[in-house]
Amino acid sequence: TRFTGLLNLGLEEISLFDGRLGLRSGGHYRWSWYGTAARLETLAISPTLNLRPLPGLNLSLGESFRLVRGRSPFAFDREERLNRVDLNGNWHFEGLKGSFSTAYDLEGGEFIPLELGLGYQLGISATSLELGYDLNRGYLQKASLREALSGEGWSLSASTSYDFIK
Repeated sequence: TRFTGLLNLGLEEISLFDGRLGLRSGGHYRWSWYGTAARLETLAISPTLNLRPLPGLNLSLGESFRLVRGRSPFAFDREERLNRVDLNGNWHFEGLKGSFSTAYDLEGGEFIPLELGLGYQLGISATSLELGYDLNRGYLQKASLREALSGEGWSLSASTSYDFIK
């Protein structure tokens, strides 16, 4: 048996400098009681700073923070303490687009792998390349290439990936 209460709080984005700078935040408090004497409480907060210096370029810096008290008796319902700084970005310009994301785990003292994406759209063709790079150990983890062709009523795609094991 589980009884859960959840309180969500959100702050709409506060926009400054004609939308070039934005601040938003969200959070929640969750309380769960499990019929036995077990209970779980979590408090999560996630402020994010968005920067849009040029048309088509978006950067964001965020903090993900979660405090946990107690423990759930169920494996599917477990929560762990979290303290992470996230960095994301994306850009697009005339059919070419790119993205990156990574984070630093302040609890574990390690970077989350860097994910890079690059894509190009030209007519019926869409090509994309995705890379995963381990910033802690300094090596490429994975690479994926995808080509897609599409028209009215049809589509064809092919992809290949390679996981580098070190």
